[in-house]
Amino acid sequence: FPFGDAISSSLKITKGIISSLTGIGNNYSNIQIDAAMQPGNSGGPIFNEKGNVLGVAVAKLDFEKVLENFGTIPEDTNFGIKANIITNFLESNNVRGLPKPNETKISMSQLGGKITQATYPISCMMTMAQIRDIQSRKVIYTNLVE
Repeated sequence: FPFGDAISSSLKITKGIISSLTGIGNNYSNIQIDAAMQPGNSGGPIFNEKGNVLGVAVAKLDFEKVLENFGTIPEDTNFGIKANIITNFLESNNVRGLPKPNETKISMSQLGGKITQATYPISCMMTMAQIRDIQSRKVIYTNLVE
């Protein structure tokens, strides 16, 4: 939800590719992507054409620092945490019921539907009642442990 409700409350989806299997400083828990990222994208899923989550968007290069250090403005250099890192985190925290990966390509409308059902804006200031309301309406996984 880039820029939150200031732009619109609708879900935004951007197409891109995985540019590198490592992040800044050869961080092997990250992937580099070329899909545009804005404030509000952090925590959003990075999907493939089969609807599988490949990672979670987390960061982009700082324009000013890159300009200062390298004399150029970075283009489309953004990062996500790899799905296997997220899966390990969830399993180590007793989250059960993770779905098996889809092995066949799905249509863009099916993918859009899955993304819409699985994505919801979350604020640090939300109450447990608001979080439970989200869980009752938008669910990716079943049998989650609180």
